Amino acid sequence: MSSIQKTNLFVLFLFVLQFILGLFWSSLMTMVNMPIVINMILSQICMFGIPTILYFIITKSNVKDTLSIKPISPLNILIIVAISIFIQPIMTVLSALTTIFFPNNVTTMLTETAKIPVWLTIIATALTPAIFEEIIFRGIVFSGYRTTSLLKASIMTGLLFGLIHCDAQQFLYAFVMGIFFCFLVYRTGSIFASMISHFTINGSQVLLSTILMSSMSPEELLKSTTNTNISDIIASLISSIFLACITAPILILLIWAFIKINKKPEIPEGKIYYNLPKQKQDFIAGKPLAGILLIYFLQVIIIPFAYIIVYVFQNIT
Repeated sequence: MSSIQKTNLFVLFLFVLQFILGLFWSSLMTMVNMPIVINMILSQICMFGIPTILYFIITKSNVKDTLSIKPISPLNILIIVAISIFIQPIMTVLSALTTIFFPNNVTTMLTETAKIPVWLTIIATALTPAIFEEIIFRGIVFSGYRTTSLLKASIMTGLLFGLIHCDAQQFLYAFVMGIFFCFLVYRTGSIFASMISHFTINGSQVLLSTILMSSMSPEELLKSTTNTNISDIIASLISSIFLACITAPILILLIWAFIKINKKPEIPEGKIYYNLPKQKQDFIAGKPLAGILLIYFLQVIIIPFAYIIVYVFQNIT
């Protein structure tokens, strides 16, 4: 079995695990009265932390090489943080686009954490995902796709990253972010690049939401999480596009500086690092990938649609 198929099989295991945990996790956390932020941290550990340990025990892979563990310079950190801030208007546009069709559950989640200390919310929604999700996707998954081209590896890693959220509203911007994080890791050769960016994006969103919600009344807060008025969503999309256009020149300049500092990595002769000729690249599609897509559509499309049908039928009768 190729490294790509092994990687897809590992991700399929994550989807099966997520599906099984989803059947009882929420009820269990409610039964033990678990605070939402502790719930989120524990779910990250169970969903990503434990499988990571099992992966390295079973495969005996080199941790440092698989996860691209390499120091990163202070200048790189500053530029990556700046890029991560100025790329957010584009992410907001993508999020607004999908909000037209699907509810934004992230906004609801941030509202539920409004009364929790902001540092604890940042740990749960920024630090923990930046560590565990990056270890899985820009570590194990991205390195598992080294036997194909950089473009295919980045797109597939982004695709799997978007799918694992099991939220149609989050898929588009998570997919794009996943590709962007691969670019950071490839250029720097360090997983710390994507971890820093992931943390900056999520953490700044938490801080911004906290500031905005602190100035809102309870009624306004409730309206902001339940409002599905299409005109308001379109207005939000237009304002997001306007902001993205204003910040785009700065973002382009920062990315240019990042590329200048981080030259395209020199690949030693004989080393496989997203550089195989097309005819020698491993096949991506297969049963594991089909299983991943099946579970995703089951969780995101089929089951919710079935609930709607049952609800409508019960109200009619």
